[in-house]
Amino acid sequence: MKLLKLFIVCFVLLFFSTKSNAQLLVGYTASEGLETAINFTKNDLSFKNPKLTAVATMNQELDMSGFTLKAGMNVTNGKSEAWAYAIMDEGTEETAIIGVVKLLFAFQALNLSGQSGFEIPGFVTEPISLKWRDSKVLVDDLSANATYQNYIKNNPEAEPQTTALSINTFNPLFKMDYPYWVNTFGIGESFVCYTDAVTGETDCLTLSNVKPVETVSNTFSPNPANNYINLKFDNITNLESIRIVDSFGNIVFETRNLENSRINTDNLASGSYTIIYDYRNRFETEKLLIQK
Repeated sequence: MKLLKLFIVCFVLLFFSTKSNAQLLVGYTASEGLETAINFTKNDLSFKNPKLTAVATMNQELDMSGFTLKAGMNVTNGKSEAWAYAIMDEGTEETAIIGVVKLLFAFQALNLSGQSGFEIPGFVTEPISLKWRDSKVLVDDLSANATYQNYIKNNPEAEPQTTALSINTFNPLFKMDYPYWVNTFGIGESFVCYTDAVTGETDCLTLSNVKPVETVSNTFSPNPANNYINLKFDNITNLESIRIVDSFGNIVFETRNLENSRINTDNLASGSYTIIYDYRNRFETEKLLIQK
């Protein structure tokens, strides 16, 4: 899900279309804007007991009226000019997505929940109750990982495409119902790092030999999709499984039943996903867009 694209456009239009003198946006770490997001839900949405369920930013740069907004986490200091916070009211279980930016010395918030084409991610199911590591500390956790260091050595200009903190409810390779920071890198988000949000322990996974979309052996339709996609297999030799991964690195669908050419996507929220064809000795990927 392109979590911040809509947020950035709406926010900049809201705050800068009425200002003759554009003010400077200041990068800040993830935990700094949380209080603003929490207070916004209390004061503007009447949440009685708001709790955090997710934080995210995405590598995105937009020019609006000569003003450049640079979202996405900086891997040297953990800062971004925009973060989005998913907040749940524990009493009513109502959930809202609050976008926050910092204008010079003041934080500003905007409710994104009702925006057209934007939905709360389906994996956001419960509050993060443990004390989590801020994005400033996250960059140190990443730097301490040898796999990440090797990736950066070979890709010195790489920046996270998506940075997200949430409860893991999908990826069985890591602890379930537990908070992780997830950073995705590269074309097709083929390099993913999971960081334990409490201890900082980091594991990075590489989808090696990923082919670009133009050379995949299989295809699907429709794209964008709504409640299903139909697969067309041109080559199933050594094809072992098919997975769908969201923009946070979570596996939201997986099957080894290659006889079924239709995949139900009813439970997938609107957003961007990657279909991964897992062959015995390589991976192939295609981008999938869900629009509801």
